[in-house]
Amino acid sequence: FGASISYYLSRPATGDVKVVISDDKGKEMRTLTGPGEFGLNRVWWNLRVSGSADFTPVITPGGRGGGGGRGAANPFVAPGMYTVKLSVEGTDRQSTLMVRRDAKGAGN
Repeated sequence: FGASISYYLSRPATGDVKVVISDDKGKEMRTLTGPGEFGLNRVWWNLRVSGSADFTPVITPGGRGGGGGRGAANPFVAPGMYTVKLSVEGTDRQSTLMVRRDAKGAGN
């Protein structure tokens, strides 16, 4: 479940490799750090937004026995088009990614 983002580097990166995912209004949803190896590289986006001050987590209670709960997770992004920008050594490349609603799920 999520989005596999693949990119090719013609030589190893000497600095950070960043993958920034933004919504259709340009709001940054997530930043991932990718590998900088020569050849084909891949990062995995779990379709969740980054943690932010304006996000209030919902704690889900634990199962039987009053366990501590599973904790909070950042929310999933809404279905729609997203921009994926790859930044390597001062060079940016971008593409789009479509997040679709899960036809089997009750959510999104």
